[in-house]
Amino acid sequence: MKILKQTRKLIAIFLMVTFLMPSIYSCSDNNVNYLETNQYEKESEGIINAINNYNNSQNSQAFRANSNSVITQQLVDEYLVLLGFSSGELLASDVDNIVTTQLQGRTYNELMQDYNLSSFARLSLNEIKDGAFLDDLVNNPDFQNLSDNEKLIVSLSNSFMDAHRGSGHTIEEATGALIGIIIGAACCGFLGAIGGAIIGALIGGGSK
Repeated sequence: MKILKQTRKLIAIFLMVTFLMPSIYSCSDNNVNYLETNQYEKESEGIINAINNYNNSQNSQAFRANSNSVITQQLVDEYLVLLGFSSGELLASDVDNIVTTQLQGRTYNELMQDYNLSSFARLSLNEIKDGAFLDDLVNNPDFQNLSDNEKLIVSLSNSFMDAHRGSGHTIEEATGALIGIIIGAACCGFLGAIGGAIIGALIGGGSK
């Protein structure tokens, strides 16, 4: 497996989100309806809080140490045990695939080229990235014509960036979160988008 910049940090982030995601949100049909009409405000605050909790944790400094390392099962097991889980609960190959092929080194512009998003979704995401807040999305006819996945991506991105403005976090973290939302939603739907936002923000914050 290839040697990666900030490998240890990426493994820590991946494991944290993989195992702590059920505690962040439990998804039901009623919750999905609530979230769509309220533009994911609660979840956006949850993403910000998760980033803060990670950055403030005692383990975060250890996670960021020794940045150049090969992803091995021994290294993955080390973090599993550190997070309170048993060795072998996650394969090194799975972690390597996520951090090398999905998030590592992806820029926002590259991602927009790679994903087949509708013109309205692309326009909305670009406006959100540039600092705009899109009011009353759910009543916009163009928004209603989006696929469920694109509605999720646009709404969550819109709410996250609004919450980000007063959070004190960097633009690199915000852009990383947008990348993570798109990748996560395409891969795993709602929970993937939330997890992707957290992972993307932390990776983006470490790249500045």
